[in-house]
Amino acid sequence: MHLYFVRHGLAARAAAGFSDRERTLTDRGRAQLEAQQRALQCLAWPVAQVLHSPLVRAQQTAAALAPAFALRPAEEPLLQPGVTLADVQEIASRYPADAHLLLVGHQPDMGRLAYRLTGASVVVQEGIIMVIEAPAVRPQQGTLRAVYAPEDLAQLGRALPAT
Repeated sequence: MHLYFVRHGLAARAAAGFSDRERTLTDRGRAQLEAQQRALQCLAWPVAQVLHSPLVRAQQTAAALAPAFALRPAEEPLLQPGVTLADVQEIASRYPADAHLLLVGHQPDMGRLAYRLTGASVVVQEGIIMVIEAPAVRPQQGTLRAVYAPEDLAQLGRALPAT
């Protein structure tokens, strides 16, 4: 299994009268994700599915990145805040063992999941992508293959010629 853990892009702070679930991406966050998507398109990862938490900012992040893989993102309720390794195991069980899944969620969950799978501690900023290869989605059975800092990936995307 190849898992791409993504923390949602830069999001607005919670405003009075709105719940955390309704927070949206900022203009800067949307622009950064658009540039990241251009870079991801060039990487040509064989992502089979883009799944996101039910929260608005995760849905917006998935929608911004999914075109890189010519996919439509799908909401996955198990990816809501508080997602556990057992939840990721349940998600993974629906796909072939060699599938590539991009999972968009929240912090501290994404960092905690990466640590549980690989033992690697990563500073999980908004928009980060962590690539994990896990022959079995079990504790300490995965390998952290790459970490793509959001601004670095966005810079690469902005440097690419327009298509």
